[in-house]
Amino acid sequence: MNSSLFRFIVVGVFTTMINFLTFYCCYYHAGLSTNISYSLGYFIGVSMGLILNKYWTFGDKNKLKFTTVLNYSLVYVVSYLMGLSLFNYVEEKIIIKESIIEIFTIAFTAIVNYLGLKYFVFINYKTIRR
Repeated sequence: MNSSLFRFIVVGVFTTMINFLTFYCCYYHAGLSTNISYSLGYFIGVSMGLILNKYWTFGDKNKLKFTTVLNYSLVYVVSYLMGLSLFNYVEEKIIIKESIIEIFTIAFTAIVNYLGLKYFVFINYKTIRR
């Protein structure tokens, strides 16, 4: 397995746990809507992932630039909108517990995110190979 993919998966597992925990607490304990809970979980995970993916996954040791943040954000905004649409569609059309929908939505967006980061955001940086 490619080293950047493995590292992305490790970062993804960590940030997904944070994402899911945030969703769970917001929805089931704080009584927030599914959209707000999903959004908070997603953006907290994305913020943590920016730093971890930049420096560790893709080996970009340069100072964090505005264009990197902008491109990273663009990938995650597109992924967020796709994931939110998928979540809402499944919630409306299929009777499944919201936490299960969230797990499948996270998996879908993870694929979109890796491809976007590898081929759009960090394309100019060598990926770490060990």
